[in-house]
Amino acid sequence: LYVSGQVGAVLDLPPHEAQRGRVRDMIHPEDLDRVGPAYDEANRLGQPLSIDYRLITPLGRTVWVHDEARMVFDEGGKPLYAQGYLLDITAQRLAEIETEQALVGEQTARVDAEAAREEIIKSVESMSDAFFSFDRELRFLYANVSGAAIFDLTPEQMVGNIIWDVFPGAASSPAFDALHAALAGQAGEHPDTVRRRVGAVLDRLP
Repeated sequence: LYVSGQVGAVLDLPPHEAQRGRVRDMIHPEDLDRVGPAYDEANRLGQPLSIDYRLITPLGRTVWVHDEARMVFDEGGKPLYAQGYLLDITAQRLAEIETEQALVGEQTARVDAEAAREEIIKSVESMSDAFFSFDRELRFLYANVSGAAIFDLTPEQMVGNIIWDVFPGAASSPAFDALHAALAGQAGEHPDTVRRRVGAVLDRLP
């Protein structure tokens, strides 16, 4: 059985010690239940093997390998020997794992953000006070039921519309200056009656 020096280097073994039985003994414990049966099935049926798994080398390194092997038969169909190769895919696999973990982290962050958003909505919906949220163009992003009811509207009739389209007269009222001052980061109240009744929150976008 010939084993190249490159395979020996991957396994941290002299080539003459890198036999398939020895390689199987080096399979990572967490991969053994998956890889062992695949080895046995390929040998029993004489089928090709193509599988990725981890090895723990005699130096204690954990190495990801891609294992390709197939049985060679004589003219009568009797198996003679197996031939194949082990490819070190550690760098590729670690990069894939890092990407997978980043995607999971991003998904978790989205789920957490959505849960927090739902909690906030639940809180403001239970408020008896009016609550509004605008973007920098003063488009309604959110209106709770109490706030919409002040104007005899539903939240659906307000969300997505610019305040001046919903209330054309507001553009010439003290509310106009007060809302733009709030967008500029300036605090203050205007004397408008609705303003005194409505707690409005402006979302300042970056």
